Amino acid sequence: MPKKRQRQLTQEKDRAELKLLQSQLNPHFLFNALNTTYSTAISEESTKTAAQILQLADMMRFAIEKSKLDFISVEEEISFFGKIHSATVG
Repeated sequence: MPKKRQRQLTQEKDRAELKLLQSQLNPHFLFNALNTTYSTAISEESTKTAAQILQLADMMRFAIEKSKLDFISVEEEISFFGKIHSATVG
């Protein structure tokens, strides 16, 4: 394999690894921010806000976990969002 092609493949691999790390870090920081906001809502006795933050975290977790799959059934998606809607409506 020519050196130029080998160098190009190495650079592409490095970029892919960096994108993977970034995709793992971004949700981590978002969840930390949500956790901090949730703690503030609890300390200020804003239970409705705290519940909404938990729902947002659940939706993000669902989206992140399911994005790793090649396929998700419509039934599973409807079931999840039905639970979120039920919790919101109360």
